[in-house]
Amino acid sequence: MNESTSRVGTRRSAEQMYPLMAIYASGGQSRKDFCSSHGLKPGTFQYWWQRYRGDQQGEMKGFVALSPTEGKASGIELHYGSVRLYLGGVSSEYLAQLVQTLAGPC
Repeated sequence: MNESTSRVGTRRSAEQMYPLMAIYASGGQSRKDFCSSHGLKPGTFQYWWQRYRGDQQGEMKGFVALSPTEGKASGIELHYGSVRLYLGGVSSEYLAQLVQTLAGPC
C-alpha cells in the first residue's frame, strides 16, 4: 500500500481509503468505534468520508432501488450522506405511499 509519512502524519491514498469508507457505509458501527478499530484520527476520517460521499453522490443520481432484506427487524433505514433515518415498524407499501404523497402537488 502507498503510505508516506510527513510532518503531519501518515498520508493515505484514495485506493486505500475508499474501500474503508465503503466498509463504514455498509456497516452499523459508529464513527468513533470505526476510527478506533481502523486506527484513524477523526479529522482524517472526516476528510476521506466527505471525498468518498462526494464521489459516490456524483455517480448516483436520484433514487436507488431498494429491496427488503429477509431476517431484519421490521422497519426501514434510509441513508443520505451522513444522515441516517430509521423508521421502525414501517412497511415498504407505507413508504411508497408517503413518497407519492410528498411528490404530489402542494
